[in-house]
Amino acid sequence: MGLRNFFRHSIAFLAVLLIFAGLLNVSATAALADESLPDLNDELFRSADVGLPFSNLQLLPWKDGTRNVALYGTRGDRTTKLWINIYSFEPSVAAKEYAIQENFLFGGALAEGERLVIDDSTEVSSKRYTGYIDDAVPISAHYLLKLSEQSYALVQLEFWPAGSDSPDDAALDIFEKAIDFVNSLVYETEYLEGTVTGVDKLPLPNCRVLFYEESEADDDLLFVAETVTDDAGYFKIPYDATLEEGRQGALYINMEYVENGQIMYRIMYLAKPVGINKYFLLEEEKDLTQNVSLLDASQKDSSYTGAFDLSGLAHFEAMYRHMMEAWRFYTTHTDWNLNYKLPVDVISFSGSKTYYSPKYGKINISAWDSVFDSPQAPMNREWHEFSHHAMFSQYGMWPELLPGSENHAGYINPSTADSLLEGFAEFMACVIADTYGYPNPNLYQPYYNLELNYKGWEYRGKAEEIAFAGLLWDLYDPANDDAVDLSLGDILLLLNDYLPDVATFYERAIAQFPSKADAIREVFVMHGFFADREAGNNTYDTYEPFTDKNKNATYDSGEYFIDYAQRSPVYNQSDAVGQATNYQRSERRNTVTFPGFFISTPSEAAFFVFRFEFEEQASLNYELVQSAIDGKIPFPVPAENIAYTVTVEAVDGQTGNPLVLHSTELVPMLDTANERGDILEHDFQVTGASVRTKVLPESSSDALDTPYWEQFNLRASTDDYTYQYQPETPQTLSAQADQQQNDTGMANRGIMIVIIIAVILAVGVGGFFLIRMRKK
Repeated sequence: MGLRNFFRHSIAFLAVLLIFAGLLNVSATAALADESLPDLNDELFRSADVGLPFSNLQLLPWKDGTRNVALYGTRGDRTTKLWINIYSFEPSVAAKEYAIQENFLFGGALAEGERLVIDDSTEVSSKRYTGYIDDAVPISAHYLLKLSEQSYALVQLEFWPAGSDSPDDAALDIFEKAIDFVNSLVYETEYLEGTVTGVDKLPLPNCRVLFYEESEADDDLLFVAETVTDDAGYFKIPYDATLEEGRQGALYINMEYVENGQIMYRIMYLAKPVGINKYFLLEEEKDLTQNVSLLDASQKDSSYTGAFDLSGLAHFEAMYRHMMEAWRFYTTHTDWNLNYKLPVDVISFSGSKTYYSPKYGKINISAWDSVFDSPQAPMNREWHEFSHHAMFSQYGMWPELLPGSENHAGYINPSTADSLLEGFAEFMACVIADTYGYPNPNLYQPYYNLELNYKGWEYRGKAEEIAFAGLLWDLYDPANDDAVDLSLGDILLLLNDYLPDVATFYERAIAQFPSKADAIREVFVMHGFFADREAGNNTYDTYEPFTDKNKNATYDSGEYFIDYAQRSPVYNQSDAVGQATNYQRSERRNTVTFPGFFISTPSEAAFFVFRFEFEEQASLNYELVQSAIDGKIPFPVPAENIAYTVTVEAVDGQTGNPLVLHSTELVPMLDTANERGDILEHDFQVTGASVRTKVLPESSSDALDTPYWEQFNLRASTDDYTYQYQPETPQTLSAQADQQQNDTGMANRGIMIVIIIAVILAVGVGGFFLIRMRKK
């Protein structure tokens, strides 16, 4: 009785185990079935009634993406035959392979050995007849039809003419009925579509759109497809799932600019691409239209979520748009290679400095500069920094920054290389403004007016980069009254190949445009790019640049200084043009505000406007807006040796005590500003003005470790121009799913092994005790 009970319980236990194992097996089989190609057309073929001879119809299995239906008029080697071929999922590839294999005569009689493949350029929905008047070769008639985005149908009639050069009526009747049949298979693909608009209600072009949908198995959202918005912000994604009550969907909109399937730049915050998510239901037809509004998201619409406070979306959108202007300008107006370390990450709200790093191929934007209304944007932010990327990517290195060079140091640097790369970025920012129709493109916001002919030695030599930018502007700007005007194409031709310094640019310009040599020379001299051979007084003067070794902002005896012959050197016919140097450095070959040029103020107003009025030339009048940070307002000084009056007051609110200065008062203050740390202190007595606050926290103290001026020996490699970034795509997600399935299979097999071992142990232990019981 005990033995019988033992076996009865063991069999029941094993049955339970087998049922459990069967469930696991069913689950695994279902997973495999989900991956198999669906039988899309079985029901259509079975239900179609267009008079075809279905008694001879053969429905063959899917093979290499092709469903083949063979219809025979009569059997035999030289009889009329008809094929209907349905190509699925990759129609152009499948059709190409099938055409090669079957030697279709499509679109014309082909010579022996030739093939004509079916691809995206093949004409569809039209009949073609081909063949030879030869008893040994059949005539072929073809009809190609696009059924959907992922499917084509091809009808082929093979007819043996038996002395005739065309099919008979019976054969053509079969062909026409087959055409009617495949026409009946066409179905309209449904789409999830909509537009993406910004906080400014304008379309957001070229941004990445990812569609997620609720899983059939659980409530998780699974990746379905992705696309990119067009210039109107429109997107469209094929949708073939079932609309049903409670079905969830989501769109993830990332500020990643996509062209030709590659992400060219990304707006980053907290080490991730900036994006928002919109959630919705897919219950009825109207739900297939989903417009995404960054304005709604920023106003806390409950449909939207994000990894940050969405009220700050305007900051990131502004960066995205201004980067788009820079990217499109360079890709449209130059043939420069921009592919260095793509995508270019724009790291926002990062530390206290804004710069481009070629080591990483990224742009770092400081916390204060990241706000959407920063006066630095877009000229001294996106356009300037991306121009650095464009130059480094084109040259594969920086202009030759000699040891001892300092960024923005200007005239005292051992070569003009730093002034060339900075002046280039400032000039190109103004050209981008001019190209897109921004007002006053000659104003390099928020600092300088390039029409004022800055000289390289001005402001202790710090003006050299602005002088070079102004020089380029004078060569380019057709609106000014300079003696020479070069087109943008002409200037880009001069900049196209590697330049070590400004003098090389001058030599290249003279060689390229010999008929304009005198006018070009005049522009260089006007901006101080000549070698002044006149000796100075061997004594340091307050307006001369010096190397501040002990960093006390004051000239100390023994520190190196540039000994000007006079405050404004005078050009002599014997002076070499192109170099910006003096008698001490016979061979000097090879944008920030100037140090100390600030107004200190107790006012908490966020923005101040500087209005410059010129006594002798009112057409030069202009104004610039600066932001006050920690009680200091950068002072955007005009060129020296020009008479003007400047008025400074808050942009909004009431300024009870505006600052008014004449250039004769200001210049002596500038000579000592570096030592003082500011030009002067002034209480503007502002009431009712907007106060600057940080809308979003800093993402880090500084996301990148070494700015570009500390990387002057960096050289690009061939690999740096190979697009290596791999975003999440259907392929990578599918690979991840396969890995997860393999992991699940391994886990299931592990479970089964454990169960089998447990059964063996149970039987063994049970048998052991049973034997002992029987012995007792």
